[in-house]
Amino acid sequence: MLGLPWRRRRVRRILGMLRGRTPWGGVLLDVGGASGVGAEEAVRLAPDGTYRRRVVPDPQRGMLVKVRPDPVRVGRLDVVQADAVRLPFPDRSVDVLLSLGVLCCMTDDALPLAVAETWRVLRPGGLAVVGVPLRRGDADDPLFRALGFQRVRRLRPGRSLYERPPEGTEAPRR
Repeated sequence: MLGLPWRRRRVRRILGMLRGRTPWGGVLLDVGGASGVGAEEAVRLAPDGTYRRRVVPDPQRGMLVKVRPDPVRVGRLDVVQADAVRLPFPDRSVDVLLSLGVLCCMTDDALPLAVAETWRVLRPGGLAVVGVPLRRGDADDPLFRALGFQRVRRLRPGRSLYERPPEGTEAPRR
């Protein structure tokens, strides 16, 4: 089900927000990426060599065994069993983080922790692509802004591109 053509088209539309913004040789993290469709499509849309490492952390081992990217077009995707509130990555080590359909599946207590974890792992200038169902809308936007994220693009309610501001321009954390 996760590789259906309509889902891939929707993911490509959301990832279009990254066009022209991805750093060369960066690290891509597809949090809660299940079968890796988000990471696959991000790699396909970016110029060759854009991502030196591509990782799909998901808490469900059963989903991770389904990650089978096209080795010619996408290359290798590393899989890690991990939760969005405890990502096993160093501080400021990720350039692009995808969160597509993840926040809407979390408890109210876990949401601020997941957004804070996004802040922790993103490098200054790093980008977070967030996609949640339309019915949820921009309910999570205040959590991102409270930490200092800047929304740089919005396709519709619930589909936004956030940036952790570059060093020296970070908003004060509340």
